[in-house]
Formats: sequence, structure tokens, C-alpha cells
Amino acid sequence: QKIKFFNQTFRFRRYIGNQYANKDNMKGNDAIPIITIYILGHHLQVHDDVPIIRVKRQYLVHGTEEVLKEKEPFIEGISHDAIVIQIPAIKKKKGKKTDLEKVLSVFDVAMMRFVEFEESEFPVSHYSILKRLIYISKDVETQKQMDVEDDFLDELRIREETHEELQMKLEEKEKLLEEEKKRAEEEKKRAEEEKKRAEEEKKKAEEEKKKAEEERKRAEEKEKLLEENRLKLLETAKFLKYHNYDIQTIINITGLSQHEIEGL
Repeated sequence: QKIKFFNQTFRFRRYIGNQYANKDNMKGNDAIPIITIYILGHHLQVHDDVPIIRVKRQYLVHGTEEVLKEKEPFIEGISHDAIVIQIPAIKKKKGKKTDLEKVLSVFDVAMMRFVEFEESEFPVSHYSILKRLIYISKDVETQKQMDVEDDFLDELRIREETHEELQMKLEEKEKLLEEEKKRAEEEKKRAEEEKKRAEEEKKKAEEEKKKAEEERKRAEEKEKLLEENRLKLLETAKFLKYHNYDIQTIINITGLSQHEIEGL
């Protein structure tokens, strides 16, 4: 797989499903075990520095985790091991490469179709693989098929780039909308808080006004009462003066001043 596509996982799963459904992968009534090998021209999200990753199944006893050694044809026919090869990791690997890694390094051609190599640089035990690759590269039909696949890959790459660009724009737009929504919610919250404070201030002002009005009313009632009492005292003083009570006695009884009494 030269290029990483957003839907490649689904495509691999569909391919594996086709292999499981292919009757050519049956031996009589028994299914031939399948091992998937993925040669990737790009890194995985994790373990990107490991050239070859082997995924091996185990038969485990549930509850005890005991490993069962003997294989069962039914289980082997409906499950599989996998080998994932990261070509970029082989190139970047520091230190001595294994024989398998040396052979797999011929696939490090990026988007190129052909690569030159010296057979002497590869282990003799793997010459059969190299010879098969050389044979395929010289086959006219295979080259035609590769032309079609390259055109298809170019189309897929263009679609992928367009999809990623649209996806990025969509994500950016969604982010802006989310920020705008957040700002609007904050503004709404601030407005509600301001409204609440204004209502509290208004309520406080109304209470202060009411309190002041009550104070004024009490003061007026007090003043009115004092005036009524003063009038009664004046009437009393007038009555006493009329009956010839002396000034000092009237002052003592009413609490009025001498000037007020003399003016009656």
C-alpha cells in the first residue's frame, strides 16, 4: 500500500472478507488458514519505528488464561494471524538489518515503479523472492495492469487530497461556529447577569424609595400628631388662663413657653 487513504481499513477488511468467501481457499470441506501480510509505504500511528510487526493469536482458557497448544481447524478457518511491514521504518532503522528486512527494502520505492539493486547485497536464501519480482516487472500484462493501477492511485490521491482539504475546512468551520456559539453563550450569560444586576438594583432602589416614603410618612404623622398635641395644649392653656391661673402654673401644666401663653 503506497499511499495512506482515509478508507483503507475498510478496503482491507473487504479484501479479507473476499478471501474468506473464496472457495479456492478451501481444501475439501476444510478452510485453508489465512495469514494477512500488509506492506505499507507509510507509518502507522503508533510503533512507527518497528519495521515488522507480527500479530499472533492464542487459544486461551477463559478464567485461567491457560494457553492451549493444539490448533483447531474450525478456529483456524475463521480467524487469522497478521504481519504488518512498515517500509519507512526499515529505511530509518539504525544498526544491522535482518535478511528479511534487506529483501523488503526493495519495496522502498515511494511512488516510483522501478528500482535498481545489486543481488549481491541480498541474502542468497531470499533470491527466489527477488527473481519473482524481476519476472513480474518484465511481464507486459503486469506492466499494463500497473499503468491502470497508477492511474487509479492518482485519482484516489486527488480525491483523498480534496477530501482532506474539505475535511480541514469543515473542521475549521465547525471550530469557528463552536467558538462563535461559545461567545454567544458567554454574551447571553453576561447579558442575563447584567439584567439580573439591573433588576436587583431596581428592586433595591424601589425598596429604598419605599423605605424613604415610609420614613417621610411617619415623619408627617409625627409632625401632625405634634401639631395636634400643641393645639390641644394651647386650648388647655387658653382654658386655664381664662380661669385666672397664673402663668407659671400654666407653663408647668402644658409645657408651653411664656410667650406662647401670653399670646393667647
